[in-house]
Amino acid sequence: MTAPVKKYGIGTLNIAMFENTNEEGKVNPSFKIDKRYKDKTEEWKSTNTLFVNDLYLLSHLITKVIHDQVREFSNKETKENNPVTTEEVKALFPEQPNGEETKAPF
Repeated sequence: MTAPVKKYGIGTLNIAMFENTNEEGKVNPSFKIDKRYKDKTEEWKSTNTLFVNDLYLLSHLITKVIHDQVREFSNKETKENNPVTTEEVKALFPEQPNGEETKAPF
């Protein structure tokens, strides 16, 4: 398996990002989520089984990954003189149930 190009983590939860290139040469990122823990013999292991408590942290970690990816995409597009449109940002940050727009954190 190839090494991840980026790693994100909170506590024992981790997300690894891999870059996969298709036949046309387009790079498509993929992500692997895992949790580290010590077994009865104090040896570190990995699992993809999460408990309810883990989901809260995972939601924050996923939000961090999404923001990082949007920022990277935005920087790339700006460098190519093709800025990200308001519609693209709104698609990533839809309206809240109360009708207010979600503000992008950057």
